[in-house]
Amino acid sequence: MAQEPASPASTKDEKSVVAELVEAHNKERAKEGLPPLKLESKLQEAARGHAKDMAEREEMTHEGADGSTPGQRVVNFGYHYLMTGENVARGQRDVPDVMLAWMESPPHKKNVLGDYSEIGVARAEGKDGKFYWCADFGRPIPKFDPATAAADLVKRINDDRSAAKLPALAVEPKLATFAREQSSRLAEKKGQPGVTASFDGLDTRLYPDLAMSTAVGQPDAEAVLKSLRDDPDLKSKVLGQFTRIGVGYATAQDGTPFWCLILANPRNR
Repeated sequence: MAQEPASPASTKDEKSVVAELVEAHNKERAKEGLPPLKLESKLQEAARGHAKDMAEREEMTHEGADGSTPGQRVVNFGYHYLMTGENVARGQRDVPDVMLAWMESPPHKKNVLGDYSEIGVARAEGKDGKFYWCADFGRPIPKFDPATAAADLVKRINDDRSAAKLPALAVEPKLATFAREQSSRLAEKKGQPGVTASFDGLDTRLYPDLAMSTAVGQPDAEAVLKSLRDDPDLKSKVLGQFTRIGVGYATAQDGTPFWCLILANPRNR
């Protein structure tokens, strides 16, 4: 939290302040060769609400009046993230002053130059005549085309198998369809107790050797592959003597990714 003595109030309207503050963040990021932050409406609402909350309480804090954390607030406004952060300040009269305060504070500077892609910023004036500032940063959970996401994971798995001098796994249409159905069901039923993936509905007589793995929350195929590599049992299956594969990908309403991986050997016909 950065704090400076109260200063004469600026006459700039909110829209101008927001634009100037986003531009100031991006100038600092450009100096370090970092990509610019995009103004995001849900983060903007979260920042506006918290700045107003601080101004009404005349208190600079990351805790909301309702006890909320920065992460809880952005989710409450519908923003689902891989990572998020928040900067707050009190008393600075204008954008250059608040940016100076944040850039001179290592934790705040770390957020300004962090691995984020989006931002929401706001300023509110308290009855004490001080301005209260809030910047919410975020990197959203990405959403992919299900077929593209599945193909990416298959390719990465086969790259690992190639490095281990193993033959590539062939995509089995029946398994791919079933894996897609499983991931979609898990995503749709997110949060409901007792909902797990299973082989119910698959004609297992066609596949004497079967293995299934699900992943929740991994944002992309690279993260899923890492989780497979990090689990000795799963790694042994992925690099095992299976010949067929099916992958499913779906996202829940809140953006959480669900993956389903099926490995198999078909019955010889």
